[in-house]
Amino acid sequence: MHLSLEELLEVRAGSGPRDAVEHAASCARCAEELAALRKIHAALTQLPAEAPRRDLFPAVLAQWEAERSRRRWLHLARAVASLAAVVAVAAAVRGGIVAWREAQTVRAAHALLLRSEALERELGSYRSGSVLSGRAARTVMEIEDRLALVDGQLAQLRPSRVPPREALRLWEQRVQLLDALVELHATRCTYAGL
Repeated sequence: MHLSLEELLEVRAGSGPRDAVEHAASCARCAEELAALRKIHAALTQLPAEAPRRDLFPAVLAQWEAERSRRRWLHLARAVASLAAVVAVAAAVRGGIVAWREAQTVRAAHALLLRSEALERELGSYRSGSVLSGRAARTVMEIEDRLALVDGQLAQLRPSRVPPREALRLWEQRVQLLDALVELHATRCTYAGL
């Protein structure tokens, strides 16, 4: 059996086992292979050392770092644009909600104002100078005093496009008080008509 290429290379390098060296010396075919390997090795060592005309690694590294930096800025720009879009959408939604709430408040205030006017007209139809019992007169007086207090508080509020919550609360109280007065007069008229 002949030596493998690895064993022949070990023999050529001088580090092969003793039995492989003896076989290479005694076997013509293995000796011939060993001589060819030595010849190739000698030819390779005679070749001039070649180096690239210039080192391309710094240029490749610089290009890679520039591309990496560009990608980072691109990712950062996308993140900032996304954040700006989220903020814009949130502001638009918030603005829409605020506008909707303002519109609801204005509608509620307008409805309370119309109801108040209607109750005032109805109340005017009941005030015909008829005599009230002491108890009824006292109740009417208490309600009218509270109504005057609410009207005074409403007069102190600054007018604005959108009435504040306090104004809505006061208008609601005013409507409730007027409603109570109308109810009192309507009930008294009903009893008087019996």
